[in-house]
Amino acid sequence: MLAEVIPADLATSRIANARAIDLNVPSGTCADKGIVNVKHKEFVMTSQQANIGTSRPTRYTVVVDSEPEIQLEEIEHLTHWLAHAHQACFIILRYTTT
Repeated sequence: MLAEVIPADLATSRIANARAIDLNVPSGTCADKGIVNVKHKEFVMTSQQANIGTSRPTRYTVVVDSEPEIQLEEIEHLTHWLAHAHQACFIILRYTTT
């Protein structure tokens, strides 16, 4: 199984007149319908937990998929669990670097 997934920062997306503490979603929240480009295999995920400040979602686009039977849900789960596997800290990262 080989899949190449490219993360992109969505820091420019804002909701006006709202407090950050009220808008943070739980760690692992993922959207793959409605707010993504229907022409691409992509999803938006918030992996990290916002203890202080605002959690920022990341858009992931699958650019290479060696096996067509790899489900997007499998890639989403793998991406989220890789954010837990960073060796330098004990918190969930925003996106993986490996």
